[in-house]
Parts: sequence; C-alpha cells; structure tokens
Amino acid sequence: MTLGAGLCSAAVLLAACTGAVTPSDASGTSARPASTATWQAAAGVTVLSKADGWRPQLAAEGEMLTRYVVVEIAYDAASAQAAWEQNRPATDPVRAGAPALPGTYGTPKVDDPNRLVVVFSSGASGSCPGVWLQGIETRADKTVLLAMGADHANTKTCTADYRPYRMVLQVDRRLLPAEADLPTGHVLMDGMPVTPEASPVVARYPLSQSPTHHQ
Repeated sequence: MTLGAGLCSAAVLLAACTGAVTPSDASGTSARPASTATWQAAAGVTVLSKADGWRPQLAAEGEMLTRYVVVEIAYDAASAQAAWEQNRPATDPVRAGAPALPGTYGTPKVDDPNRLVVVFSSGASGSCPGVWLQGIETRADKTVLLAMGADHANTKTCTADYRPYRMVLQVDRRLLPAEADLPTGHVLMDGMPVTPEASPVVARYPLSQSPTHHQ
C-alpha cells in the first residue's frame, strides 16, 4: 500500500514522520517520551508485536488510502484471537524493550474481559522508522487519545516517504471507548487532531465488519 508523501505535510503527521512526537496526558498536554533505554508502555498498555505493512484486508480497502491511523479493538475472545493470528509477525524475532523494530514482544490473553486486544495501523518515514504507539486512553467526552513514542526524538528531518506498519497491543478495557460508541473519528494524536484528509478511525475488529464510521 502506498499512501504518498503528502500525508506527512500536516503538523501532526510531520511529527510522526520526523519522530518529534510526544505522548499526551488526559488533558491533551504533551510530554517527551522516555528514552528507549528505560522505555515502558503507558500504564495499562502492553505491546505484543510490530510488523511491516497494514494487514492485507485493511490495506486492500480503497478508503484506507486516505487514512493515516486506524485503531481496531477486539471486544470478544474470538475477535482477539483472530486479531493476534492475522497480525502477528510470526517469522520475526522475539524482542524486548521499545518496539522500534518488527518483532514479537509478548503474548495476549485473549479471554481476559478486562484487557482487550487492539490492532494499531499507521506509518512512518522510511528513514526514521522507529515510531510506535505507546499509550491510548479515552477522555470523558469520548475522544480517543493516542500517545506516540520514538527512538529518534532528536532527529530534525526525515524523508517524506510513507512506510506502513501495524502493531498488536493489549490494553486495559477502562482506557478504551465503549463498543457502543464505535466507530469514531474523534481522535487526538499526541494532543493534536489528525487532518481531515488523513483522519483516523477507531472501530471494532475487524473494521470491515464495523458500521460506516463517524467523523
């Protein structure tokens, strides 16, 4: 899938491409991510895997060519198992620490009703690929906050090419929107809205079985 360099022109997308991204607190205030040497996911978030490319079914949907971020939440054990099997980079190495590189970082508990499997699809510059989803939470007004981490925080510029990737995470249910509130496009990435032409969507997993998303 090729989304093109234009997606990196907006402020928040440029931040994601350059690595000048910082996680946000519940009020939308930014704070610099921890260094990779001492990195850990936000409370209630466990990174399970990272793989190159969006999953084929999602990448094949024409509408995805206009999107920069998609978050798919598995609300039941069957969907969680499918999300893990369809998105885990089975041939990549087992890794630990910050998920800057493709690999397997953990194993999900698909039958835990208090912790849900989440598939995050996005992209980064080919010259600065070490970007990942570090935290996720939902405000009282139902806006979903995404906090990004990067291992190249001091990088000033990166090439404008777009390299898609996907992550599987397990997230405390209390941090995620209620299933009845999905799908939604009310999302802030590091405290900033993603521009309309590359807007995010949060939906049930898989997105293809979710109703038409709201904006």
